[in-house]
Amino acid sequence: MVQPTSDNINPDGDSPIWEMARIGASVDIQVAKNKDWKTEKLYPYKAVAIIDQENKVDIGLISPASIAAYGKTLETGRMFANLKLEFKLGISRNDIDDKFADAEKYLEVQRDAIPEPERESRASALWHNNNRAIAGKMFTEVVTTRLQELRVDKIKIIGLQYETNELKDKQWQQDEGTVCRLGIESNPDSPIYDKRVLQVQEGDRWKNMGVLHSDAAYMPIGTQFTANINFSATKKDADIVLDPNSLKLPEIWHGLSPERVQKAVNLDAIIPVLKQAIAQASQNQPTMTEFVERLAAEQVGIKAQVQSGGRINGITYLYEGQAVKASLVELTWKNLAAMGVRYDPVRDREAITLVPISAITQTSDRLEIQSENQEKAIPEVSIVTSIQREKLEKPVEIIGKPIQMIYPLKMHGEVNRLPVDTCIEAMRGHGRSHTTRRFEPYAAYNFKEGDIAIAYAGEQKVAFQVGKQYKISQEMLTDGEYQKQWVGMEKHGAKELLTFQGHSNTWGMHFQPLGDYVDGKIVPFPIIERATNSIVADIQKLEAWRETAQYLGKSEKYVDRIQEIIAGESISEKSQQAMSKDGQLLSQHIASQWREVLATPSEYVGSQNGNLVFERKGNEGKYRATWEQSTDTLTLDTKALKQGNIEYVPLLVQKGLEIAQSRVTVKDAQNVDRALKVIAENQMGRQEQR
Repeated sequence: MVQPTSDNINPDGDSPIWEMARIGASVDIQVAKNKDWKTEKLYPYKAVAIIDQENKVDIGLISPASIAAYGKTLETGRMFANLKLEFKLGISRNDIDDKFADAEKYLEVQRDAIPEPERESRASALWHNNNRAIAGKMFTEVVTTRLQELRVDKIKIIGLQYETNELKDKQWQQDEGTVCRLGIESNPDSPIYDKRVLQVQEGDRWKNMGVLHSDAAYMPIGTQFTANINFSATKKDADIVLDPNSLKLPEIWHGLSPERVQKAVNLDAIIPVLKQAIAQASQNQPTMTEFVERLAAEQVGIKAQVQSGGRINGITYLYEGQAVKASLVELTWKNLAAMGVRYDPVRDREAITLVPISAITQTSDRLEIQSENQEKAIPEVSIVTSIQREKLEKPVEIIGKPIQMIYPLKMHGEVNRLPVDTCIEAMRGHGRSHTTRRFEPYAAYNFKEGDIAIAYAGEQKVAFQVGKQYKISQEMLTDGEYQKQWVGMEKHGAKELLTFQGHSNTWGMHFQPLGDYVDGKIVPFPIIERATNSIVADIQKLEAWRETAQYLGKSEKYVDRIQEIIAGESISEKSQQAMSKDGQLLSQHIASQWREVLATPSEYVGSQNGNLVFERKGNEGKYRATWEQSTDTLTLDTKALKQGNIEYVPLLVQKGLEIAQSRVTVKDAQNVDRALKVIAENQMGRQEQR
């Protein structure tokens, strides 16, 4: 029995062993030594498939049970000829989806077998036996009707004896009608942080009173009502008796602020005008630059998605304050090319990579996106226009507290398609326009929508216009469509959004970066230079990937495919994942090699404060590897010039089995290869001296 390696557990991957298993072809298997320090103790041997003389593929690690069965006859180099491959990988994601589909189908069949008059009583029985999910699936109409008819007369609050009760000293009048609302405590330092609370209106302020009892009815946060407060004898809790006629649920606007709902543009009305403007602008075979200029004259903006090789991947038109996908008006890039619009990636780069033109500013400088599903609604997306740009480089009033943007972009193994790797840099012309916090941003930073505020990281400051804030539900965190939108705005990897699971007080806030904040003025970002640098950076990443693939011993076909992408072919999601995986493999390989170096006694390895340290001059300057034994942390540093001083800068940090930080390249792998060679020569010299 063999435990598949991380390279080969994906049946849709590039490894030839899957095809051999599918067609039932036989293969020769050779036993080899497992040199991975993380697994070699439990799995001393690995299985290698001999595809041909030049092509060998690691299938996986040989299980302890198989080693015990073969005993001493299983050793490095032993061959097993003409074996059949059979993979048993357990349950897959598709299997899970099928299981859920079968379960839903089963519930439908069971429901259809129940007579209509009995369904309400069956739903009630399920609901009260804590099978609410099944009740909702089987009897959706019954449950929704009952919920609509639900009437909440009373809720209970507790914890009134604590200092968190801001009305603790208030003298209450009997039968005093009080304006209340339901809220969530957003102060992280509060003992009742993230709990549902009853708030009472005092003048123009809402004050926390008590925490809602766990059995209290769940109503939307923001629900307002008038109530009488009946205290218990101990004054530690109270019953809140609602006036049902005063109940006011919070208004949820689908991506539009209330004042803008009436101003929403009817797309059916503007599409014919937009199509006519595009058709006129495409006459007489214009260049893309000329096409963009003609659209600007007709008050139409255009935004293109451009691949690293210069290829146009999609187009969005901007008209009457609306973002209109090209496919909606049947005038995609392919249609434009057929109509005679001529595009050259070098000549027209500036026209299609600049921030959308000033033509899109109508009554407002803000574009708002509507969603049919209020649970996934993203309240607002803003686009800075050149009219706004004319207002820059002037003193502006900064509102509220500065907001920290000190973190790196957290990709969690995904490909970072930006030429930058920090949140603050991603704001500077690279599309980051959203932040996610575990508290309400408006309250924490004392600003509101439309204000100009500051984001900072160290000495670097970026001015931005505050957009809408909104509550992110737990359902939204796992919703695929919302994840895609979130990644596009945040520039983090999708898995970073999942780190907010379990936190009920998660908030999102839109913002629009305006420029660098320097000496009290807003200075525009150098957009054109950054667009060019972005393309260069993408090519450099692909070149580094090709070198990594060659170093890792990938097939010639695999490396040629990377070269095709470098030559200008668009990179697919699968290719991005492969590039990321190869980078992780390189990092893990380098870390493993350095641990082997440090674990081998030699004159180059010393002990400092209980840590193993290797330091030697290499081709890339001086580098140092440290293995901190107490925390099992490996750090690979290189010396670099920073602000006039030479200091150590980390290239790689591995904590246990996890790569926490990595900027390594093939050159770093070659460095550790040389280090291993030096260690081997050192040991050989010692043996000869003996």
